[in-house]
Amino acid sequence: MTDLQLTSPPSTPSLSEVEAYLLRSGWSRTASDRATVWVPSGDAHAGLQVALPRRETVLDLRVQIDEAVKVVAYVEGRTVAETTSSIVTGGADTVSLRLMPNLPSGTATLATLEESIAALRALVVGSAAALNNSDLVLPSRRSALVESYAANAHVSTRPGSFILDLALPLAAGTDTRPDHPNQESLVDVKPRPFGRSVTERIRTVARNALAMAERVQYGNASIEEFGRQDLRLGNALELDALARMGGDLGTPYQLRLSQSALAQRTAPSTVLRASSAQRARLAEASEFLRSTQPQTGVSVEGFVVRLFRDGGFGKGDVTVRSILDDSGKLKSCVMSLTEEDYAEALRAHDKGLLVAAKGNLITAGTRKRLTDVIDFRVTVQLA
Repeated sequence: MTDLQLTSPPSTPSLSEVEAYLLRSGWSRTASDRATVWVPSGDAHAGLQVALPRRETVLDLRVQIDEAVKVVAYVEGRTVAETTSSIVTGGADTVSLRLMPNLPSGTATLATLEESIAALRALVVGSAAALNNSDLVLPSRRSALVESYAANAHVSTRPGSFILDLALPLAAGTDTRPDHPNQESLVDVKPRPFGRSVTERIRTVARNALAMAERVQYGNASIEEFGRQDLRLGNALELDALARMGGDLGTPYQLRLSQSALAQRTAPSTVLRASSAQRARLAEASEFLRSTQPQTGVSVEGFVVRLFRDGGFGKGDVTVRSILDDSGKLKSCVMSLTEEDYAEALRAHDKGLLVAAKGNLITAGTRKRLTDVIDFRVTVQLA
């Protein structure tokens, strides 16, 4: 599922958007007849200032705003594109993916682009879901908050080297843009908003997972280390996403993370590089977790594809094809059912009906079994 919104690069913000951003990010202002002068807080950038016209009717308005944004970006230690995105979206952290395909600069194949956008979405979903779920393999269904937040992220491209800029809103709402251009408060951003927690999680997991992948590559650690939750190496969905970014596993990529000034900044802009070898190890780690980690309270829904029992009566084993984990792929799962439930499974198989059940999922290699099965039932026929 790749429902990230692919948009054009952020354009020059309006005068009111820049003023509201400066005010909310701690700049102080003084006004004269012709201009408003803004000064950053603190002594680190003493002497720097931004001058903006008091009216939007001046002829060189765009030029003055562009120059102002450059100064703001310098003060924040971000790129102009990152700061512009935060201004026009009402507050957004940025995750930038620099693709490095073996192609002319600024180009990438459709397959690489599709895979990378899907991986960015999976990374956001995996990190957002991990804020309230510490399982190393996430369930196939996520909360409405996680899904809506991922859907509200925007991806844009930059000229030159092929870069995908992912703008992650600080607020976890469906719309962080102001209803009116003169509205001073663009969005109610808490000191540690949901979006900041997501980007901090992405930063921590990406840094730790890449470092561990390097150790595994050189024989200084085993792939089993990724099963240790205390190391904060990420869940299977996050690791799979970090492996798939950039398309072909034979190419490296760079990941840059920067924080908006509209919430308390906890880290400077960070650049991480993933080699082809590290990506391969991350793919192995993701598969390792999905093939070894037990899952409790799993809901299974799918079609019966196989039934087996000794004789014509009693309990038996039923195999169901269903999406069982965060990979989104159909997999086979075996469950032992009572004689009554087995009869229902047989009826569902004969009539092409969906079945559902809950239980604990045990994985051994490629074999998966649902134990402690409860609430087995026939649901509805697929239209």
